[in-house]
Amino acid sequence: MMGSPYWVPPEMIRNHIHSFPVDIWSFAVCILELFLSNPPHPESPVKCMLMAATRGLKDQIPETATTDAKEFISSCLTVDPDQRATAEQLLKHNWVLQQNLEEGIEEILYQIFLSNSLSVLGL
Repeated sequence: MMGSPYWVPPEMIRNHIHSFPVDIWSFAVCILELFLSNPPHPESPVKCMLMAATRGLKDQIPETATTDAKEFISSCLTVDPDQRATAEQLLKHNWVLQQNLEEGIEEILYQIFLSNSLSVLGL
């Protein structure tokens, strides 16, 4: 295993055979981080791994996300990798196909970078 524990999928934590669905899980955690401005359970990578391996991380999907965004992230964070959405399915999802999605992503990235910059400056 390599990388941050926040993005490790349940099957890797459980030391099960794994394949492409691990990337879908990690991708969803990255999206969550954009929504939350932090990884899930930022107070503890061990807690994040424990929750991922037992209950999953769907409870971390923010209420402020649109219904399509919630469905998209939820389909990526399915604990059972055989039931997890595939890249092909995700590329056809309403959330990805909506017009002007990039504008929302730009706003989220701007807020993250502004917040982090102000924090570094002590403001």
